[in-house]
Amino acid sequence: MSIEGLNSFFQRTLIAIFFVLIITPGLKMALGDKAVFSYAEKRPLAASPQIPENVTQVQNFFQDLDSYLNDHFGYREWMIYRYQRELRKRFPDSQDSVKVLKGADNWYFNTDNRLLEDFTGRNLLSDNSLNKWVLSYNNKQKWLVQQGVQYLLIVPPNKQTIYSEFIGEALRSHKGPSRFTQIKNKLSAKEKSALVDLTPILLKHKDAEALFFKSDSHWTPYGAYLGYTVVAEKIEALFPGLQFKKDFTFTKTITRRCDSSTKNCGDLTNMLLDYEVFAESYSNVILSHSCAVKKPLDVQPQNTYSGRTDRNYRTSCPQGKLKAVVFFDSFFVAVEPYLSESFKEVVYLFKAYDQNDVELLLETFKPDIIIEERVERFIGY
Repeated sequence: MSIEGLNSFFQRTLIAIFFVLIITPGLKMALGDKAVFSYAEKRPLAASPQIPENVTQVQNFFQDLDSYLNDHFGYREWMIYRYQRELRKRFPDSQDSVKVLKGADNWYFNTDNRLLEDFTGRNLLSDNSLNKWVLSYNNKQKWLVQQGVQYLLIVPPNKQTIYSEFIGEALRSHKGPSRFTQIKNKLSAKEKSALVDLTPILLKHKDAEALFFKSDSHWTPYGAYLGYTVVAEKIEALFPGLQFKKDFTFTKTITRRCDSSTKNCGDLTNMLLDYEVFAESYSNVILSHSCAVKKPLDVQPQNTYSGRTDRNYRTSCPQGKLKAVVFFDSFFVAVEPYLSESFKEVVYLFKAYDQNDVELLLETFKPDIIIEERVERFIGY
């Protein structure tokens, strides 16, 4: 091919590429799904404008049309996601703020782990992943029973599962099945015997007292207590004749002032550079006559979360009768003071369930029950 022919080929190729780049976003906007919420920007998108019925509405129509075209420009969501991804890579200090959604009445929600997509049913497990999860869950339970050890999987709900009315109408109106809902629907009644879903009791009592902090992704001490009562009743059913302590005392309502200048509230507001001042209220548990004594572990478990070995420990209470091993995440920290009061000994491991640790502890610690706690947002991963 001559130089002139080669130049002509490259020119035509560049024109074709330019034409594709120009027309593709428009085609995507015209033919693609009409989204109502941006998961990258964490806000509702502008709605399609209404056709003006008189002259006075014409100006507003074009303003609304401009907002609609800006929000629904083809591949806008993907480009913003890529921008945020690069921003987090190059400026790590900015990454926390994009994990928070401000809802109504100063309620803040965690958006990490694709929580918004999970809330709207856009993060479902594939059939293969779902079957693998169920198989692993059943095998775990079956193996432990063969060793003479009971097993429970405790699932505290996400904050938006309980307080969905504060997350915003654009998301709430498109609420769909979550991964945890998939799992519950997949399990038979017999398979659910080891599953402790704490959502029902929290939904039942949510209007009586604050069960989650507005400023934090975690539940309040009273919310954790309600969850504990369900766990205690489940363990009592597994070990007839056993009675767990449930008569805990709580303080009068505590109100704290959340202010970005002092960073004195929860993990979600502490991720933000700025937010308006607001107050939140809760009750705290009083443990003036605690039986449980906290002690260090003799041997550290394998594959511990980096920097969190302080959350691996054991407790002992001479009045208790059973021994337990608890694999937990940050949600269980508020449950531990209640649970430890009714066990002779508990080994707490701040990590996911680990078969190697279980086999070692069966030989050395000899627990009566293994408890695995996984907050809803981690189920299915």
